[in-house]
Amino acid sequence: MPEPHEHQHGADFDWVAMTGRLELDAAITEPIVLEVLAELPSPARRVLDVGCGPGAVAMVIAGVFPDAQITALDASAELLAHVDRAARTAGVGQRIHTVLGDLEHDLAPSPPADLIWAGMVLHHVADPVATLQRLLAALTPGGTLVMIEFGEAPRVLPEGDPLLVDGTWARFQ
Repeated sequence: MPEPHEHQHGADFDWVAMTGRLELDAAITEPIVLEVLAELPSPARRVLDVGCGPGAVAMVIAGVFPDAQITALDASAELLAHVDRAARTAGVGQRIHTVLGDLEHDLAPSPPADLIWAGMVLHHVADPVATLQRLLAALTPGGTLVMIEFGEAPRVLPEGDPLLVDGTWARFQ
């Protein structure tokens, strides 16, 4: 189970300043999001995007599933305001609803979601097991939880390479 990572963000962290980077990350990973959505067994009708950030994934989901009602949950009111503006601009504001809340405490879409998207959020929580249990409990029977999370750093050099052995490579990471 992943441990919360070392760059814990306090209440004063400026997520708005990160909006551009978060949107760039989302643009780079959009093909993966589209691929995952294409693999779902049925179209999503009620979606919960937890830790939605600037709402890029919620916008992609709205485009792929034109009948879906999407709840975008985040702990940053400023990012949720960005989601609201982007959704209105894209003409999907009536289908993307924002909820200010903490992933570890404020989940409940009502009724339960048939798709929960949790992208790059689990490493932020103190108790990943309890959070996963709450996410699963928020699903309809047979619903889908999509979780994208950090993995190990990619290896580009073979074991025993002189750059690894002498520590040079570690200084580049």
